[in-house]
This record gives sequence, C-alpha cells and structure tokens, in this order.
Amino acid sequence: MISDAKLLLVSSLALVACGGKSANSGPHGGNPPGDTGSAVPDPAQSSFVAEPTSLSADGNDAATLTVTVRDAAGSPIPGVTVMLTAPSQVVLVQPGSPTNADGVAVGYVTSTVSGARVVAAAVGSLTLGSVTFGSVTLTFTCPTWLADCGDVCADLLTDIGHCGACNTPCTLDGAVPWCAAGTCVIDHCQTGRVDWDGLPANGCEMTCTKSADIDTCNGVDDNCSGEVDEGFSTQADPRHCGAACTPCGEGFPHARYACGAGGTCAFAGCQPGYWDINGEGSCSYGPCIFTSTSEVCNGLDDNCDGQVDEGLTLPSPVVACGVSPAATSPECISAVTVTCNGAAGWSCTFPAGVCTGASCAATPEICDGLDNNCNGYVDENAGPQLGQACASDDGKPSGADGACRTTGFWVCNGSNGLKCSAVKDSSHATQEIADGIDNDCDGVIDETYNMAAAADGNFVKPAVTQIGPSLWIYTYEASRASASATTPGSGNGYFTSAPAGKTLDHTLPTSVSDRLPWTSVTGPEVDQACAAIGGRTCSPADWTTACKAKSGTCTWGYDPAGAVCTTGYVAGTKFCNLATTYDFNAGLAGIQNGLLPTGSTTLLSCDADWSGTTGNTAGVDDRIFDLTGNVRELTLVAANQYALMGGSFMTDLEQGATCSFTFYNVSQDFAFRDAGFRCCFNTDPRL
Repeated sequence: MISDAKLLLVSSLALVACGGKSANSGPHGGNPPGDTGSAVPDPAQSSFVAEPTSLSADGNDAATLTVTVRDAAGSPIPGVTVMLTAPSQVVLVQPGSPTNADGVAVGYVTSTVSGARVVAAAVGSLTLGSVTFGSVTLTFTCPTWLADCGDVCADLLTDIGHCGACNTPCTLDGAVPWCAAGTCVIDHCQTGRVDWDGLPANGCEMTCTKSADIDTCNGVDDNCSGEVDEGFSTQADPRHCGAACTPCGEGFPHARYACGAGGTCAFAGCQPGYWDINGEGSCSYGPCIFTSTSEVCNGLDDNCDGQVDEGLTLPSPVVACGVSPAATSPECISAVTVTCNGAAGWSCTFPAGVCTGASCAATPEICDGLDNNCNGYVDENAGPQLGQACASDDGKPSGADGACRTTGFWVCNGSNGLKCSAVKDSSHATQEIADGIDNDCDGVIDETYNMAAAADGNFVKPAVTQIGPSLWIYTYEASRASASATTPGSGNGYFTSAPAGKTLDHTLPTSVSDRLPWTSVTGPEVDQACAAIGGRTCSPADWTTACKAKSGTCTWGYDPAGAVCTTGYVAGTKFCNLATTYDFNAGLAGIQNGLLPTGSTTLLSCDADWSGTTGNTAGVDDRIFDLTGNVRELTLVAANQYALMGGSFMTDLEQGATCSFTFYNVSQDFAFRDAGFRCCFNTDPRL
C-alpha cells in the first residue's frame, strides 16, 4: 500500500552519459539560469515526487508530478527537458517548459480507469545524453457514484455499455435502446421494424414496412397488420397458389396445373400432342405424333422424346454398304462409318482409297496395302512376291552394300509395282579391315591403299613394321581375309595370270594377328597377290634384315635384340614354333607339331625387336612375329626363282631356321603346307 507522503525515487538509476562538475555556478551553486553548461544530472541528487498518490478515477482528480534535476553537488540544473512516460490507461500532461532556475519541471496525470499505474521520468540533453530518474506508482480509485468495471468507471444507471451491471451492454433487436435507471428499454424502432407485441424485452421483433392499406397476394404483409395475403385462397386457387401467390403453369400454355394441399402447384399433364420431355412440367415439345417406342432411320421423332433417329442399331457394312462377306480388313469393316441421314436412309463413309467407285465391287484394286474393293483380298493385283523377304542390295553385285546391307520385304511401289523396303544404312560404315566384308560400304571389299576406292581414307591398313628408310614388311605372316584362328580361308592369289586349270580368284593377302597363315602358295601367286595390294614379294635380303632386328646381329627372330637373339631357344623362356622346340599338343606323348595362328601368345619372345626405331610405335608395330618357325616364307631371288626362309613347325634343327639360312631354293611351281610368305613395301601401305 502506497502512503500519501511524497514518494522519492526507489528504482535503480542508470547514468547514460557522464561528465565533470561545471566550473560556473549560479546563485544556488549550480549553473546560471538557462545554461546547463557541462553540468551532469545526478540521479542520486535529483528527485521525482507525485502528489497525491491516491486519486479518484473520475478523469478530473489529477496528481502533480514534480521533477527536480540536480548535479552531483546537489546544485539545481535549469533549462533541461524532462520527459514523462506512463501506460495508456492514464492521461499524461508533460511539463510545459524545461526546468526552472531551481531545476524543477512539473507535469500532471489523470485517469478514468482504476488501478495502480507507474509513471517514469527522464532528463534529456543534446550533449550529455539522458538520465532516467526512475518512476512513481499512482493508485486511481473509482468515485463512490461510479462502479469499478475493471477497465472503466461506469454509471450503471445510464451507461449503455454497463446497464444495471458492469459489462452488461444494452442491446435490443431492431431497436435503438437506452439505459433508464439501470434497465434497457426501447428508445425507438429502426426503419422497417415494428414493436408489434409492445414488449421491450424482445425489441422491435417484427420486420415490416407498410406499403399499402390493403394486402395484395404477394407473400408480404403490405399493411403491417400481422397477417400475410389476407383475403386470398392460397391453398386452392391455381392463380394465387401458396405463400408466394404463384400463378401455376404461367408461361406454359400447353400444361395443366392445380393448386394442391399446402399451397403447392401440382402438374396435371399436357394437352394432346404436346410432351413434357424435360421433366419440368412445361409441355413445350410438340406437336408430335407418337408412332413407336423405338426409333427408325427416317428423320422423324418416332417416340416423341425430343430426339430424331437416336439410339439406332447400326447395320454392318456388309448389310448397308455393299462389302463382301469375305472381307475382314479394318478398312472394310471397323473403319467404315455407317451414318443415318434421316429421310435419305443409311450412308457409308470408307477410308480414303476404299470403295471409291459406284460400288465396292466396281472399285479397281491397287497396290497400297488396302482391300480397295472390299472383296476379301488385299493388293491381289501386285502378284505373289509382295511381302516376301528382300535385301537392300538385291539386284546389285553380291555383297554390294557390305556392312550397310539391310533386309526388308517387297512392298508396293505405286499402284501396280513393287520395291524392296530395305535401304542401305550408311550409319554402319566403318574403317575397312581385311575380313571379306565391305566395311566402309563403298562397293569394294578389302581395298588397299593403292586402289581407287581408298581415296576416301577407308582402306585396309595391314600391320607392317618399318625396317629401312623406304622399306616396310608385314608384321605377321600373310593370311587371307577369310581366315580365322582355326581355318586358313580359301581362294588363290592369282590376279593377272594362272596355270592351266586355275581360276583368277583375286584373293588379297593381309597382315593380322591370330589367323592361320596362307600356306600351299606358289611363288607367282605371292608375286601377284603382293603386287595387287601395292607391295612386292620380299627379297632374301629384305627378310634377313627384318630377322636380324634393329641390332643387325640377331641369329634368330628372338626378342630382345642383343645377346638374347644370338643364342638358341631356352625352354620356358624363349622359343618359336619349330619341330623340336614347341609341343603343339602337350596332351599326347612326345612332341606334336602343327601350324599356329599368327603372333600366337603360346610362344615366348618369338619376335624380332625393332623397338625405338624410326617409324615404329612402341607396342604397336615395333615387333615382327614368327620370322623363326611356324611357316617357311617364300622370298624372290630372281624371276620365277624363290628361296625359303626362317624354318617352320616341321623344321627339326634350329640351325635350319636362322636369319641367314638360304639353303632351300625352289621353283615357281613349289607349294607346300608349311610354306607361306610376307609382303614388302617401298611406301607405308597404311597412309
């Protein structure tokens, strides 16, 4: 409980800005009047007093708020602005001017709301900031003639918001009320409302605006008598039926209506020849003569339901359109639209090109994938080849489209012709390789760099190794394009001339790994086959150079060049396919002999080392395989004279397979199963 005595500031005070004591003092030891100088308000020396602290909450009783501002020496500070703050329930009057010569500023506070309220005071300075002096608590109490209604002091006898009791608003339906001696009563009715029963409690309960002295039948109490449509028989008269005085059947001249019990219009049927097809009792459809419950295609509404020729069962095209019963194609059955054209009867719409004549039977058949005359046969005019399999190069030389060859079927080409649906697919064209297929799809199989077809850059690029400034030799023993790892392929190497009884097979040689070498070949075959690809038959000197490797000192075609290639084979370390150094079938007793594919990985170090030499790429073309063993190789000594080099899988002595061994000279007719060849080139056949 706060006493009536002056309240000094009790809350903690915060000094926001600080400074020293002023050197200039007024008559009271402070600053001259109107000059704050550098004096700093001191909360401890200043005071904030409210008188009185208990007030009546009548809006008139006011408390005087006195703020005295002093510095640390207790000297008053004049000319400073004091700011008061308080909650919204009070009316606060700020000091009318800054502090006077005694450092005093005075404000006031009133309220119409009871309760304790806290008022705070603060001093502001442009240079020194502000000081909050604290707060005082004031207690407002409602006067005895007013009731304390929490947030307001109210006169319960007259206050329309607190009529007779706090928080009891005076409201009456349809009326403008007032509070008379604490009772809510009607002052007057709102426009359009009537206090028909004279009881204030339910307000102006009747909504009515008087528009006539006598009622008309309109569902309204026109004369505000309390009765609606008095004088009218709204329960039986179809002209004024029900509370809305509805004229039954108005706007429906062909409908019959009655006013039934409860004042409801009742539909009583239509005049003859008219029909209530929409179920709304209008009888607006007609005149219409009913002839059948089911419609027929005649352009009439046979069942008088508002629709003509609806719900018909469509006849089949065989019945309505002249289609043969044998026809089953969609264009003659499911794709035909049968339509009722009213009085004209049924009509048929066929897909384009079908039954275009005076009738289906009169329509000529054409090759278009349709049964044009709907007789049950499709494109019978095109002949039996239609639909048979074909290829894109049918009619061209065999294999003309090569890898780009596709297959398809014979299809229509115009009204009466045929063509193959397959076309050459050039997206399958790739680099030409020696496989007996036209890989680049240019019409030439396995063409080499010296042929006209190689102009596009796609030609067979055999594996070769450069062994001299203008000398290249097959990296592998020659094989046919049709060869595999298990079969040698077929075809001879004659291109320009052949012995009696031999054909010119034009078989091209190539240099590829993992193929059985081309053996049982004659010297002239080798000459012609190598010449056909832009090369020549290697000479003994060419072959020996290749075998002696980059060092020029090798005795056999062993890898690497140096000491290793000058000594004989070592089991499990270096060996080639000779009769005594390689067992072709370890599963049988003794050493078995046989022909291996080119560059076989079952051999060890069986290649001449040309690594690091000009024109050769490591791991690509810097090794020449099988110069020792596998097959003896034909070399050209002179016209129609040949030397066999290198030994074979049938050679018993390793000395008979050295790089320089040229003991075996043969004629142009010689051919044997262990003799093959390589081609040599004066230019790189890969460029």
